[in-house]
Amino acid sequence: MREERRISNTVFMLSWNVVMIIIAAAYLLEVIKGERTILYYLVLMLVGFIPLVIADIKYKKDKSDHNLKRFAGYGYLVFYLAVLVTTDTSMAFIYIFPVSSALIVCNDYKLLRNVGIISFLGNIAAVVVRIVTLSAVTAGQIADWEIQIIGTAMIMIASCVACKNSVKINDRKLELQKQKSEETLNQAAKVEEKVIQIYEETKRLTEVANISSNGITEVLNGTKETTDSIQNQIQLTEDIQELLDEELTTAEEIGKAVAGARADVEDSVNSMQELSGSAQTVNERIEQVLGNMSELNNNAEEVKSIIGIIEKIAGQTNMLALNASIEAARAGEAGKGFAVVADQITQLANQTKSATDNIAAIIEKLKSETEYASGSVKKMTDISEKQNGIIYETGEKFKKIEDAISEIEKNVEKQSVHLDALKNSNERIVESVSGIASFNEEVAAQMDTTADTTEENLEIVERVNGLVGNVVEELKNFNKNEDEQE
Repeated sequence: MREERRISNTVFMLSWNVVMIIIAAAYLLEVIKGERTILYYLVLMLVGFIPLVIADIKYKKDKSDHNLKRFAGYGYLVFYLAVLVTTDTSMAFIYIFPVSSALIVCNDYKLLRNVGIISFLGNIAAVVVRIVTLSAVTAGQIADWEIQIIGTAMIMIASCVACKNSVKINDRKLELQKQKSEETLNQAAKVEEKVIQIYEETKRLTEVANISSNGITEVLNGTKETTDSIQNQIQLTEDIQELLDEELTTAEEIGKAVAGARADVEDSVNSMQELSGSAQTVNERIEQVLGNMSELNNNAEEVKSIIGIIEKIAGQTNMLALNASIEAARAGEAGKGFAVVADQITQLANQTKSATDNIAAIIEKLKSETEYASGSVKKMTDISEKQNGIIYETGEKFKKIEDAISEIEKNVEKQSVHLDALKNSNERIVESVSGIASFNEEVAAQMDTTADTTEENLEIVERVNGLVGNVVEELKNFNKNEDEQE
């Protein structure tokens, strides 16, 4: 509506200014020709231009002023009546035509009607004044006056009819436009509601993407820590393997030493002279065995400590896998693939724990057997010491020594079997841990890819969120502009 008023005010003011310039130029020409006085010209121009200047000032302040066209219409009408009363020609009545045409554009029927009635009455008054002031009236003057009155009436009636029809047409257009605007506003409101819903969903999606990204980052960091722990575990299992190889070598040496001791005992039965030397040799062998047994016991303690470390690492791996499963569950569909990976890691960690439990049991048994062997060797030490002082019991002692050596051989054999089993178990641990390390590296690579993809998705969601926010602002501005136009 304000835009329509601005356009109609602009058309009317332009028409008024042009008409006034033309009339001023025409009357100035009459002054130059001597048909009008300068005083008359100045007074008439003041009557015409004072309302025009005031209207121009009002127009510049507010081009859509609702009362501007009324002020301008009546202001020009004052000037028009002044011209009609003071002019000596009947053709001055045509000065109302441009303004009436401009008023048609304004679509103000009441204003045009009032201006038409006043201008018509003004023309009648002007004719009456001339009839009264003239001493004689000619037929030509009467014809001119008839043309003046009839022409004014016809123009104003035609203008009023045209304006009324124009108002009806414009009202119909405005009604249709209002209906369309209401429909447009309703559609815009629905679109705005949907867009706001989309905006809220994209905001929630952004929050979920941030949570997922943080979860993936935490899982990725945990995976890297797990990889480092597994590398340490691999190194520890390799150290255990080296220790087991040394223990097997020691067991073989013990077996050889026992075999030598048996030969020495058999030889000692036939040669009492060599008994002392043989006893000394056996004593040295026994001390060596005791040292090896002690070393074996210490190594078993170290293996047990290492197994405790492996169990701790397996527990940490299991806990990380549990955390990864929780984060994958939070991630929803995007985390299902990783949930499977986390479950497999949990299974491998449980297998590792089970294997370490078996190794611990074997080491405990090995320690028990070693302690038993140490006890037997100590018995041999006692026997060897008694042998040096009691020669007459040599035969019995050698028999006991032989029996003890046989027992040592059995124990060493058992020890070798246990060490072989422990070695095989440790090799399987190495293979399992290596498999876990490879699998964990694959998981870490997949998590890196997933993290990059999540970051890209997050950027896309943020861009979409910004675009939707812009659409919401545009819709609000559109509704605001429609309300202002109404």
